[in-house]
Amino acid sequence: MKHLILTLLVLFAALIPSSMAAYDFQVEGIYYEINGNEVTVTCEYLPDYFPSEYYRPSYYGEIIIPATVDYHGTTYPVTAIGNYAFYKCYLSNVSIPNSITSIGVSAFEDCMGPYSIDIPNSVTTICQYAFRSCSELNSVTLPDSLAFIASGTFESCGNLSSIDIPTTVTTINNYAFYNCSSLTSVTLPDALTHIGTGAFAGCTGLTSLDLPSSVTTIEHHAFADCTGLTSIDIPNSVSYIGYMAFNIPNLTSITIASDNPYYDSRNNCNAIIETATNTLIIGCRNTSIPNSVKAIGEYAFYECKGLSGTLTLPDALTSIGKYAFYYCTGISGSLVIPDPVTTIGDKAFSHCLRLNKVTFGNSLTTIGESVFSWCTGLTNIDIPNSVTSIGSAAFNFCTGLTKATIGSAVTTIGSSAFSSCSNLTSITLPEGIKTFGSHAFYNCSKLPNIDIPNTVTAIGIQAFGNCKSLTSVTLPDSITTIENSLFSDCTNLANVFIPNSVTTIGERAFTGCKSLTGITLPEALTTLENEAFNSCSNLASITIPSSVTLIGYYAFCGCTSLAEVTCQAITPPTVNHDLSFATYEATLFVPYQSLEDYRTHEIWGQFLRAVPFVGAGPGDVNGDGNITVGDVTNLIDMLLMGEEERPAYADVDGDGNVTIKDIATLIDMLLNNH
Repeated sequence: MKHLILTLLVLFAALIPSSMAAYDFQVEGIYYEINGNEVTVTCEYLPDYFPSEYYRPSYYGEIIIPATVDYHGTTYPVTAIGNYAFYKCYLSNVSIPNSITSIGVSAFEDCMGPYSIDIPNSVTTICQYAFRSCSELNSVTLPDSLAFIASGTFESCGNLSSIDIPTTVTTINNYAFYNCSSLTSVTLPDALTHIGTGAFAGCTGLTSLDLPSSVTTIEHHAFADCTGLTSIDIPNSVSYIGYMAFNIPNLTSITIASDNPYYDSRNNCNAIIETATNTLIIGCRNTSIPNSVKAIGEYAFYECKGLSGTLTLPDALTSIGKYAFYYCTGISGSLVIPDPVTTIGDKAFSHCLRLNKVTFGNSLTTIGESVFSWCTGLTNIDIPNSVTSIGSAAFNFCTGLTKATIGSAVTTIGSSAFSSCSNLTSITLPEGIKTFGSHAFYNCSKLPNIDIPNTVTAIGIQAFGNCKSLTSVTLPDSITTIENSLFSDCTNLANVFIPNSVTTIGERAFTGCKSLTGITLPEALTTLENEAFNSCSNLASITIPSSVTLIGYYAFCGCTSLAEVTCQAITPPTVNHDLSFATYEATLFVPYQSLEDYRTHEIWGQFLRAVPFVGAGPGDVNGDGNITVGDVTNLIDMLLMGEEERPAYADVDGDGNVTIKDIATLIDMLLNNH
């Protein structure tokens, strides 16, 4: 099949009109595009016309580009190698003449071979990705005329072992040498001022780096994951260093020139500190954080697994940036967050697996997203009263956590905040809390109970899903909706109080609650969504209030023990599917006056036995749970029509017969407020 597709694509290429071709003429196997009085070496067709895996390269073997070419009596100078000219070609050798001044975008990208290439001094511009992914290229001679190395020029040239960057180059752009894993030597010119994002990231073979005193800017990730580097010296010229610029796991020594006005490594701390703000922006495994530091910057110790033992933070610290100590698996013991700290950024201590205790300062107001997620060694958390919000996944997968106390000022617990804290057995929530995000306590499989404060107004999707030890829950009157999967698979949940404020029970809200034998649904309920009580296999009876108008797909599917269903609505509610009930052998209790409507209904009529239900007592003729004038009307109609099947509560006076005397007794009851 693949060969057939390839054949069809080749045939398609032959049918492409000449107006869509990338070239104007061909001479001795080389394609050219005319640009005024000059020509550019190009390809037969640009790769835009083909899926990448089926692109047909234009050249093979040895390529010798001439300085001039004759066509129709005109001699053209060859001045450029165009975009994608040799894209995906198999080349043994390329000869570039001195007439060439520029090499286009992706000109040699993804070529197999050549092993080396000499670029003449006539070339002043090499565009982005020109040699990207030339996996066999191991040697390049760059021209002295270059002013910059474009983005991704030599990205992923895995065999390139050394490079001398011309003295004219002032800028090395983003990812220029990214992932050149065999690069062991690079000479940076004295004219260099700018090193772009990820320029040398992933150059794992580099063992030394000499930054010239001309460099002013080092963008983020510039030398990230250069695992062979162990020391860095920053010259006095550097005025900007981006985050993770030297995120190097084996780094042991960092020094800054003493006369650098922007950065310092005070007290031989082996870190880069922004002098004006006292912010530590980059550290290493041997960093000792000075007491004068007021902030730990974003990603400062990102994945610094060599940073080990107890982490001591300075007393003057006010903030900890996102990912500051992310995946620092060597940090152990107790961590004290100093009192001045007001914010801890997202994932700041995520995956600090050996951290077993955290003491929070009293100024902290926000715990960001995933701050302590996967800190599996934590056993006890006490959130101070200064904190107002706990971010999403803040303590997610803290599997060693057994107890959590939430401070009085917290109003929001974010989504998945304590999700999969599988050993959590106790949590104390304050009055005043308003919101639980989705999955907030999902899979807290050992949590036996939880007291939800009356101030809570919203509980997100699956907030208590898979809490298999949860036995009893009381929802506050402020809740109007039970969200989807809220208590799904809480297999030991036996008692649930749902307040009358609830109008909707969401999809799969109680799915798999196998210990639930009965539940009282609120009088204001209007909707039971799909699978609301699916697989509640021990649910024996259910009373559906008269306010319910819709029962969703599979709402009671899998409720194999269901023996009694009471539906109080005068008008049979809409049921979306005949599989909404697991069995129709249960006895269906319905209002007396609606009995025939239920028996003839498409879905309700499938119940094998439908009978009038017992209402509020003698006088509740229509069985709606109340005694009103409507019961008088129903009783009169019953006697006038001579109906034989009469509800027990129609015998108002209790003499064993239903007669006009019962009408008089019922009217007397209403007049005297009995």
